[in-house]
Amino acid sequence: MCRFLYSKEDKNRSQVHMNQNECEPVLQSTTHQKLNRVTACTDQNKVRMSRICNKLNISVLKYERNTLKLWKFLTAMLCLMCAGTVLTQAGDRGELLDPNLVESEVLQRLPHVNEDIAEAIVAGRPYLTAAQFDEVLAEFLDRKQREAVYARLFRQVNLNSASRSEIMVIPGMDSRMAHEFEEYRPYASLEQFRREIGKYVDEEEVARLEQYVFIPMDLNEATSDDFETIPGMTKRMVHEFEEYRPYKSIEQFRREIGKYVDEAEVARLESYITIE
Repeated sequence: MCRFLYSKEDKNRSQVHMNQNECEPVLQSTTHQKLNRVTACTDQNKVRMSRICNKLNISVLKYERNTLKLWKFLTAMLCLMCAGTVLTQAGDRGELLDPNLVESEVLQRLPHVNEDIAEAIVAGRPYLTAAQFDEVLAEFLDRKQREAVYARLFRQVNLNSASRSEIMVIPGMDSRMAHEFEEYRPYASLEQFRREIGKYVDEEEVARLEQYVFIPMDLNEATSDDFETIPGMTKRMVHEFEEYRPYKSIEQFRREIGKYVDEAEVARLESYITIE
């Protein structure tokens, strides 16, 4: 009886042991499968994260490139605006007088200018070009004498439209420099004039030449500072220039500004402006 029980117990133990041995491979297989799935998921997540990072890097790179392009564009536009308005003006005249504005008594203090010449200068106004002024003085003075006058008194030259003969009226001008003046037309700014002519002469000579020239300014775009560079301009007249914007035609300018000054003065002011 004891043997039977022992055998039965032993058999049960053997059966349990056998069942445990059979379960071990199954458990190991299941565990490996789970580990493989986890590993696969981890690898997939790594791939996904890598793709997301790449996309982020590309997006950041595109953003930086677009920002740089935008900055370059805005800088270029700012430069264009500056060139088209602030720098488009009459040259710094220094102590150079305008023959349209000086009184007879002051004119007679200039070299070679007597009372008769002073009266002739006043009678010939308005001078819309340097050539017109030179014609009046040529009746009284020779070339050398006129140059002495022009060192103190001159009607500025339009850089973009003056003829070669008019450019040659500028004191100290020669045909080579007159050619360079014409070579770089049209001038958009005095800064351009300084840069181009500065290739041939020093800064002091550029500054001297600049006082004899101007670039017409756009009525609808020029700033009040630009307008104030026109010889004889007042703040009140600057206000009137800006008051009637936008100008559709030069006839409108003549009509509106003609409410405040005479025809001769309108013509003088008109010679410094343009409408684009």
